Amino acid sequence: MTSKLQPMDQGIIKNIKHHYRRSKMQRNLRRIDSGLEIDNINLLESIELLHKSWGAVTQFTIANCFHRAGFTKDINKNSRTYGGRTSRRRKSNRVGSIPAAFF
Repeated sequence: MTSKLQPMDQGIIKNIKHHYRRSKMQRNLRRIDSGLEIDNINLLESIELLHKSWGAVTQFTIANCFHRAGFTKDINKNSRTYGGRTSRRRKSNRVGSIPAAFF
C-alpha cells in the first residue's frame, strides 16, 4: 500500500539501486580488466557509489514518481512540464550534490 502513496517507493529507490548495481558491476569489470581480484567492497567505496548513484537520478524521474503518487496535476515528458511549470534545461538535470568538502 505504501508504494502507491509514497513517491520514494514508486521508483526513486529502484532507480538509485539500478545505478548503484551498475556502478558496482563496472567497478568489478575494471578490476578484472586490470588483472585484479574482485574483492568485497568497503564502506567508503559503497558510500561513494551511492553518492554517484544518487547523482545519476534525474529530476524527471523524481517528478514522475511524485506524479504517479498523485502529487502533481500533469507531466509532459516532451516539454518537461511539471505541475503547470516548465523547468529550464541545464547542461545536466542531475539531482543534488554533496559538497566536495565531504569527500
